[in-house]
Amino acid sequence: MQQISSEIDSYVWVERSFQVFRSPMYTVYTEDKVDPPLQIVEEPIMGPTAFVRLLTILATRDLLEKIPKWKKLPVGTSGSTTLAQVKQMTGYERIRTLLPLALRRVTGHRETGHKRIKRDNEMDFAGFAYSSAAELAVALVAFDEATGGRYRDLVHGARKELVLCLGNAAEMAIGIKHFKRALSFATGAVEAARNLPARDQVEETVVAKNLRRVDRARAGLGQLVPTSR
Repeated sequence: MQQISSEIDSYVWVERSFQVFRSPMYTVYTEDKVDPPLQIVEEPIMGPTAFVRLLTILATRDLLEKIPKWKKLPVGTSGSTTLAQVKQMTGYERIRTLLPLALRRVTGHRETGHKRIKRDNEMDFAGFAYSSAAELAVALVAFDEATGGRYRDLVHGARKELVLCLGNAAEMAIGIKHFKRALSFATGAVEAARNLPARDQVEETVVAKNLRRVDRARAGLGQLVPTSR
């Protein structure tokens, strides 16, 4: 729990702990349906997503294995960054601590989406939870691929979560008639379910549901829909 001892601390706590998802204030009076112009997830999701993406970039450049041997930082590194900080952030044990935590947050945020739709039937707000959880899940999958499965024992379930989160996000987008977005999410869910490892397999009913979501989104866009499903 963050200690709050000043007005500035209060603002920092709000900024880090709450997400931004609000339609323009005029819609309170007009009751117009307008997409929130700002949609910013809270730090407990944004932080791991950004950090895992950074680690993925380092892994794709073959730097994760080299950083522990560095004697100095590369030219152009920010002056506020120290070699000790970089080594700590990218260390083997730090990564092994990060990955399970990030995966738990994916699941937790997906469940947040469930609560929003069941409690208040807020499809757009629930969809935001599902899509931001999917962003973290796909970051974990990308890191796993970039590191050649070195940490795979810690990210088992990320691929399954990605399928579930994208499918749920597609369902919410269909519900609010955002069919182009729904098609993107549903297609992603179908693709993500292909060739899953045994421990990440999803039920056939989930795959079938996502295929139907693809069809519903296409129908909403006026596209031709196969009659075989």
